[in-house]
Amino acid sequence: MLHPPTKALWLPLLLTSSGCGELGVGFAPGAVSEGAIVNGTRSPQNVTMSAGQVLAIGYLADPSGDEFCTGTLVAPRKVITARHCVEGESASTMRFGFGTYPSDPTGLASLSAVHLGPNGIDFAVLVLAQDATTLAPGVEPLPMNRVALDASWIGRWVDAAGFGDTYSSARGRFFASVELYAYDDETVSVDGHGEQGICYGDSGGPILWQASPTGAPVVVGTEQWGDSSCVDRDHLTRVDLLAAWVDGLSVGGTTPVDPPPDGCGGIDYLGACDGDVAVWCQNQTLQQRDCTTNGSRCGYVSADYGYYCLPPACGATDALGACDGTTLSRCDLGTSRLTTVDCATSDEVCGWVDEATGHGCVPPSTPPPGGTTPPPSGGAGTSKYQPVDPPLEGGCAAAPA
Repeated sequence: MLHPPTKALWLPLLLTSSGCGELGVGFAPGAVSEGAIVNGTRSPQNVTMSAGQVLAIGYLADPSGDEFCTGTLVAPRKVITARHCVEGESASTMRFGFGTYPSDPTGLASLSAVHLGPNGIDFAVLVLAQDATTLAPGVEPLPMNRVALDASWIGRWVDAAGFGDTYSSARGRFFASVELYAYDDETVSVDGHGEQGICYGDSGGPILWQASPTGAPVVVGTEQWGDSSCVDRDHLTRVDLLAAWVDGLSVGGTTPVDPPPDGCGGIDYLGACDGDVAVWCQNQTLQQRDCTTNGSRCGYVSADYGYYCLPPACGATDALGACDGTTLSRCDLGTSRLTTVDCATSDEVCGWVDEATGHGCVPPSTPPPGGTTPPPSGGAGTSKYQPVDPPLEGGCAAAPA
């Protein structure tokens, strides 16, 4: 999983990245991040599943419920997913969500343990702090495939599942029909043939096969990485090689873990400005950067990154903008420049729009900016997992908005 980087590294990358369209290659292993099925359907196309079995395909989330990867419930308290989604995290910093839409969850489970796959394989198990059926009544864990792959598997059409960006306005859990075309001693590979496929954020999500119309569908693999087109080839960790290891993991007691201590005095990842010193919380440690060392000022950058050092050309004007009579000034983070617009040319005035937009050109009847709603404070309780755009590691990486 790709989390926001250290803020000191983020701003220069935002201003200079050329975007993933110019890479010309699929994203690299480990560079998969938060997104979802493309051209998919709400129901599986190759296997038959009950509503309870569908509910077993859920999503990884931060404590506030913002999703970032996919996982599958394979036992009342065990979820399988990808190692790269959880590495560096702890049980206290993640949740597992049930339901079609993360914005309206059926249940959000706390975790009591996280187990990374053996020998560095891109696989992990989340142990829920309580039985899933207490949070998601009717949920049916999906069995793991325990049959070794052989040549007979080549050419089988399976269903992939996941949450996130669908290259459309649709959100939530979707399924895609893909063909199994290869396997090796660790992975199984599928192909969407340009029609449907797995995308960013389906990381950790399953592919499903059903041996007979009356049999239960089984999880064959968990998503690792694939083509950036999101409708071609993808590579997943073979579950049949790890099922016995998953079985042997203890789930322990059922007491939810305590939340991590607040080591930042109420400041979260979005941070704040202390004069021209940007302060923010990362890994329960208060970080800071004196913006004046680079000739810049501290200000509001965006809803994704909160407060940090602005491009020097912007002076003290941040992304929320400012009004000087009818003139609107705003810091353009994409070009590192201060832009100005005379609102009078469109028979408008400069005024406050909302917390997301800041100042803008508004009808003359809109109240003036003085005394308007202040920008977000960056105080405690705001999610620290935010969209990352453009990608910060090899290949494309974007979280669902």
